Amino acid sequence: MNHVFASTILALAATVSLASAGPASPPAPIATRAGTLDLVGANADYAIVGIGTQAPEFSFAAQGCTLRLRDLRAQGSVLLLFAPDDARLVALERERAQLLAIGVVPVAVLDQRAGACAATARRLGVGYSIVPDPRRVIGAQFNALDPSSRADAPAWFVLDRSGRVCDLAHLAWPGRPWTEVAARALGLPGPDAAAPASFGRH
Repeated sequence: MNHVFASTILALAATVSLASAGPASPPAPIATRAGTLDLVGANADYAIVGIGTQAPEFSFAAQGCTLRLRDLRAQGSVLLLFAPDDARLVALERERAQLLAIGVVPVAVLDQRAGACAATARRLGVGYSIVPDPRRVIGAQFNALDPSSRADAPAWFVLDRSGRVCDLAHLAWPGRPWTEVAARALGLPGPDAAAPASFGRH
């Protein structure tokens, strides 16, 4: 009889313990038109970044000083790439002059320390900014983390000078040149567009 009573008490205790823990509710991935995002927070610092929203501000170390996203936007619109491999970094470098010609500043974010990013830039001959994100803080702000590894995952964003997101994609790279992607997102003519004819003197 004592054995049955003890078993009942243990079963009730286990039930109470499970009920007090509450149901598990892991965050569900959020679908976008070009892949899935990983929602990494619920506060304002980790709001969902979508077309028409304001890009989150971030800062990074660069040549002995600290720069911010707004410093990059002061130079023009921004094409922001997360986790590009070497081939993507080189391809972006090939289009750097064309992008700058239409007022777009290319920027890459790597989940590496500043020294490693600088070494990568030297090794590949890259002349645009490579932003270090070793703690994946920037990737988290842009909802650009791989759900399994928590590392920065491939993603890209086109931001206008005010910081508004004009186009983006996650887990997929575009099949068109970056200059065309950025120009189309910003409503700009491409670099090869014919210049308007000038008026003659009257």
